[in-house]
Amino acid sequence: MKKIKKLRSSAINKSATFHFEAQLGYQGVAGIDEAGYGAWAGPVAVCAVMLNVRSFPEELQKIVYDSKHLKIKMRTLIHDIFVSNPEYGVSYVEMVWPEEIHQLNVLNATLCGMERALLKFVPQPSHALIDGPRRIPFLSKDITQHPIIKGDQKSYSIAMASIIAKVQRDLLMKEMHQQYPLYGWDTNKGYGTKKHEEALKMFGCCPYHRKGYKIKGLQTRLN
Repeated sequence: MKKIKKLRSSAINKSATFHFEAQLGYQGVAGIDEAGYGAWAGPVAVCAVMLNVRSFPEELQKIVYDSKHLKIKMRTLIHDIFVSNPEYGVSYVEMVWPEEIHQLNVLNATLCGMERALLKFVPQPSHALIDGPRRIPFLSKDITQHPIIKGDQKSYSIAMASIIAKVQRDLLMKEMHQQYPLYGWDTNKGYGTKKHEEALKMFGCCPYHRKGYKIKGLQTRLN
């Protein structure tokens, strides 16, 4: 409860809503988003969330928004509060690793990860609110899909999924940095930075880099 109190003075000018969840009757609605789509290394983290609207606290409603608009400490605090209070909802994270990305391409691999995350729910959701314009083409027809552009700024379910995906992927990249410290993943999280680029030029890539990516400034693709 002390963590919840910390949020009372942290409300931002923007927040998501339950508008889309309400249109679908609140029950059986999952929000889904990803983190790490544009990175050079590491997985894409996909998260699916089903919120318990009745118990989802007002303090969280005032602060839950697109993870990219929240500071690291705030993202982490929201994540920790949510995962430690199962009465607020259920979440599942699926990591889509570079091998699958190389085989399918990043878009198709991410869509596969979204399907796997959604199918972890028991019972399965009736509706999936998906951040962005795309549907999951091979998802069961029993789950109605609702793509929403900038959904992480509009739906609490998607926004919470974006926060959980971001926090858990960042933690994983810090762990992977211990194994491959040359690339600065503790700070760049696998994304393209000058330090990351220079390390690739000097040392080449490692097994966690996404094979086949063409990076401007490098002579060849990552391989």
